[in-house]
Order: sequence, then structure tokens, then C-alpha cells
Amino acid sequence: MRGALVSVSAIEDDEYPLVAQWFRKGLVGALSTGSSQRFTSTSGIRAAIESGPEKFAMVRTHEGVPVGLVQWRQRKYPGSYTVGGVIGDSELWDSGCGGEASWLLVHELFHAHNAHRIEFITAAFNARVIRMLVKSGMVIEGVLRDYLFLDGRYHDAIVTSYLRDEYYGADESGMTGDAFFGDTVPAADKAEARALLRDYMQNRRFDDITRSYTKEP
Repeated sequence: MRGALVSVSAIEDDEYPLVAQWFRKGLVGALSTGSSQRFTSTSGIRAAIESGPEKFAMVRTHEGVPVGLVQWRQRKYPGSYTVGGVIGDSELWDSGCGGEASWLLVHELFHAHNAHRIEFITAAFNARVIRMLVKSGMVIEGVLRDYLFLDGRYHDAIVTSYLRDEYYGADESGMTGDAFFGDTVPAADKAEARALLRDYMQNRRFDDITRSYTKEP
């Protein structure tokens, strides 16, 4: 998956120590979304990624520098997912990299995995993510009271979601459809294939009818 700023792909073996560093206690770990786990070692995060229900992918700049993660988990019912992510390099916060990486993942789930509902949970104190969610048009469904514990007290979280038709109808941001992401098979190629098949079927049907009326009794 590739956007204008970043790409999203599998985590490489030599990147696990960096991932573990991101999830250690600190602001990055506190602001990470979509996961209740906090990992403190390379072996711990590698084991969780390889065996846990959550799937992870690395966010990289177009120069190949790893800068964060996205994560997703299929829920009980097919087509329903929870997603999250974090940009580990704080210098890239507010750069648009995190938002684009999240939308690359959302688009992949809707466009390639036939998702129907995608849910996003974030801390009520995470202004950056809330700003992105509000701008994107995701529906804020409710408040999860005392969902997180940080700095000696409990904090609320908010749960937001996109349904399939809402996502494909939200084109004002320019973040959906072919114009931003592109398709695996270009739209022009699909249209050409349909035209070829349509012409063939029409001509074949005409030939069949013609033969049936010109055939000797």
C-alpha cells in the first residue's frame, strides 16, 4: 500500500527492536491507538505480533525509513474490524503521515477485504487523532468511560466507526477511491475488458440468430 507520503508493508526482522522501543512507556505509547498491550522487549512484541489476534504492518517514508505502525483485528463477525496505529517518530507528528497510513489501511480493508464496518478507539485526550477522525467524517458512536489508566488516573476513550457506504460516500476529503489510492487493476483496463466482452456477446448472439434462420431444413 502506497500513498503520497508513506507506504505500508510487512515488518522486517531487523525492525522489531525499533517497534519495541516505540511501545515502551512514554508519550508515543500513551498516544498509540487500537491496542491495550504495551510491550517492553523485542521478543515480547515479536511474539505478540506473530501469535496474537492483532495484525501489524510498518509505516515507512518513500525513502524506506520506518516511522510507525498500523494495526487491525477482525472482530467476531466477518467484515467487522478494529484498527489503530502510531507514528513512533515524534518529529513526524502533525505531518500527515499518520493520517495517510491509517487511510491506506482503511482503504485496503474496504476495497480488498470486503469490510463492512471499521471501528477506531482512541483516548479522549488524544487531540491529534480526534482532529483527524472528525475531519474524516467518521461517526463518533460514544464514550467509553474510564477506559484507560495513565498518569495516576482513569481516562475516557471515544469509539468511532465507518460503514462501507459512508466511506465510499465521503469524497470531500479526497481520501477515498481511485483518485487517491489507485486500484490493483486500473479502471480503464476494467472498462476496456467489459467493452470487449459486451461486443463479443452481442456479435455472438447475432451470429447464433443468423445461423438459426439460414440453416437448411
